[in-house]
Amino acid sequence: MTALADKEIFTGLLEQHAGIIRKVAFGYTNTFADREDLTQEITLQLWR
Repeated sequence: MTALADKEIFTGLLEQHAGIIRKVAFGYTNTFADREDLTQEITLQLWR
């Protein structure tokens, strides 16, 4: 599998599961900025 294919698959999975990722992040934070930061951190950890 190529790096481009991996990226496309990952992007598709993120789009499919974006709601649950946001819900998890929103459950742990109080401010919008913190929620966005945590969403990015979760996404980064999933990519690794």
